[in-house]
Amino acid sequence: VGMAYWTDALYIDGSITTATWGGHFSHPLIDRYIEYEWKDIGWIEAWIDADADPDWKHFVIQIGNAYPGYKACAGVGIEWEGELPAHIDEIIIVAPPELLVTVVPYDGQPPLEETQLHLGDEYFFHICVEVIEDDDADPIIDPEQLGEYVFTVTFKLCQWNDPFQYQP
Repeated sequence: VGMAYWTDALYIDGSITTATWGGHFSHPLIDRYIEYEWKDIGWIEAWIDADADPDWKHFVIQIGNAYPGYKACAGVGIEWEGELPAHIDEIIIVAPPELLVTVVPYDGQPPLEETQLHLGDEYFFHICVEVIEDDDADPIIDPEQLGEYVFTVTFKLCQWNDPFQYQP
């Protein structure tokens, strides 16, 4: 019986690309709750902070001439262009205590926490703000008449390969 034995090392240098990652957020569209266009009432502006970390999408929203009970929304869409599926992993809202800020999907869209984005998917949602009514019991909450506020909403997306749906 013959037998041979040897050792050697194989070195591999390179990179592997499995698929593409990416998409973009549309610039916010403004929705105002205005009963009469001729009234001098609140305004809202919204924009994407281009200097933010590329792994996060950072929206800055400013309202002015606002008053307790004032409401407005900025509509935002995600158009997913990557081959890897994505999920909105985290939403961080930094706002003054006088503001109630919510992120809600457009009618007919599933909740954000259940959404998985695939190549070609579009997902639309509102970033809504309400100046809450004066709360005499809480001195921190003291909304101003004709007040001006700035707040941020930040989104972090992550890769999510669940073939069914997001399961927290």
